[in-house]
Amino acid sequence: MVFDTDERSVQDGSPIELFKFTGTYNTYRLTNRGRDVTNSDGTYDSSFAIKRSSLEEGTQEDDDIALDVELSLTHPMVTEYVLSGLPPPSLRMEVFRAHPSDLNDTFKLFEGEVVSWSIRRRIAKLRVPSVFSFLFDGPLPRPKYQAPCNHVLGDARCGVDLTDPTNFHATTIASVSGTTVGLDSNPFADGECDAGQMISGSERRMITGNTGTSFTIATPFSSAIMPTAAVTIQRGCDHALNGDCINRFNNAVNFGGFPLVPDRNPFSSRL
Repeated sequence: MVFDTDERSVQDGSPIELFKFTGTYNTYRLTNRGRDVTNSDGTYDSSFAIKRSSLEEGTQEDDDIALDVELSLTHPMVTEYVLSGLPPPSLRMEVFRAHPSDLNDTFKLFEGEVVSWSIRRRIAKLRVPSVFSFLFDGPLPRPKYQAPCNHVLGDARCGVDLTDPTNFHATTIASVSGTTVGLDSNPFADGECDAGQMISGSERRMITGNTGTSFTIATPFSSAIMPTAAVTIQRGCDHALNGDCINRFNNAVNFGGFPLVPDRNPFSSRL
């Protein structure tokens, strides 16, 4: 293999690391090389510095293997996964090693799920346990026995199509003041976008309220969004069967909650 030859070579070996982040919203590719790297998988961006901790060796029986990765706070991925105000979406990291002689001949060094973020000054730090560590250490995902729906609006189990024109509206910004955003148009009724999203480029913010064309979002957009900037707003859901599930989306067949669960605890009071 060319990779193996270059890896052992004193003269020709020049290892490059490629970081691929595959998430709920977007896929990001970065490299620690001094210039961009392009192979059959895509272009790995070099304009944002990225570094990682040393890699520990282990097997599937080791449950404490993890990487710490540092990335500039200004990278769009940090905005999307840390500053958006939305529930933490899925983000998987793969680290590949390659050489300039054949950038398609790569070796996967590491794969894991990002489980936490921390911010210090202008640096974002990601904690990434290996795949086995993440699976063995984390609790098994399971639906809760509760009245509200367990699904995420628009996911595979929910089935609501958020790309349907009745569920979103593209417009432009008229004014911005902190977390209050005025829009040039809005076809939705007051409160219809509560818990929905406002999207500008790669940034997403949860909508906490809407009255007319005035919207309140959970946190301000990180970039300087000015009037006339294009945004998309999406309807929200209250996760109640007799609420938005039926009345707004007509989606009772996919409801993921247990609406007949008593709202009183039989161990502490009478039913």
